[in-house]
Formats: sequence, structure tokens, C-alpha cells
Amino acid sequence: MISATVQGLQEVQTLLATLASAASDLTPVLSGAVDRRISQYWIDAFASEGGTVDGPWAGLSAMTLKRRQRPGHGVGGIGVDTGAMRGSLVSSTGPGALQVVTPSSITRGTLVQSGGRPYPTYFAAGGGSDTVFGHPRKAAYFAQPPRALLPSSGEMPVAFVEGVEQDILAYLMAAT
Repeated sequence: MISATVQGLQEVQTLLATLASAASDLTPVLSGAVDRRISQYWIDAFASEGGTVDGPWAGLSAMTLKRRQRPGHGVGGIGVDTGAMRGSLVSSTGPGALQVVTPSSITRGTLVQSGGRPYPTYFAAGGGSDTVFGHPRKAAYFAQPPRALLPSSGEMPVAFVEGVEQDILAYLMAAT
């Protein structure tokens, strides 16, 4: 007859229960370390003018360059004229920022609008009207080129995903 006795089974069960409890509500790590990682993604995207997203953003239109000469404008690079959109993305608590955290997810975005529509939509799609007060204008002078805010693949960079995974793992390990 062969017999085996598992030593420390109660400790393993306690550890697994603690881990399951911590994993059932990731709000602390999502609103902490992961939120900071998202902020850094946006800081890097604007600092590199899209270089960390899908490659450098297209240059500024002639009209934008002219508008940046007005007081209160032209404070930064591409996408940072007044700083409203950038500010709402780099800080989850900034004006116009949108953040929703649940026990298993975090969503960050912006409520900044331009002309009654979300500004990031305009920024990412590009565009611009071809008339001013009903009069034709030169599209090349006014048009804003499209600029990606998120990778066109729909997948976040591997380093970003791995960083989020490390943040969550560190949180779960600390709970045990």
C-alpha cells in the first residue's frame, strides 16, 4: 500500500482564497499604477508628436500656423495648441478628462469638443471645411491632416500591455 499526505494544504487554500479575493476587485491597481501608465502613454504620444503611436504626425496646416500666433495659442507641438485635449488625456483628473474604473477594467478618454463634436475624432480623422462663411477657400491651406491617437492595428504596444500585466501581477503578489 502506498499512502501520500499533502502537507500545508490549508496554507495553499488560504493563499488561493486571498489571491481570488484580490483578483475580484482590481480597482486599486487600475486607478493607481495602470492609470499612471496610461498617462505616460499620452505624455509620450504628444511629446513625440505621434512617434510612439503609428509614426510622426503630419505637420501643421498653414492656417494652424497662422492661428498659433494668437495670444493663448501655440503653447506646444502638434495637438497641443491650447493644451485642452492633451491635458484631458495625460491626467485622469484634468479638465475634460473621462475615466471609468470598474473592478475589472479602466477606460480613459476625453470630453473635449470642437465644433460640437469630440475633438479627438476630428484630430484622428483630419478634415476641415472647404468654405468660410459660405465662401470657397483653399483646402490645402485649411485642412488638418489625419493623425493617429491610438495604433491603427487596434493593439496597444507590447511594452504597454506587458507593463499593465506587471502592474496587476505586482498588486496580486502584494495581496498574498
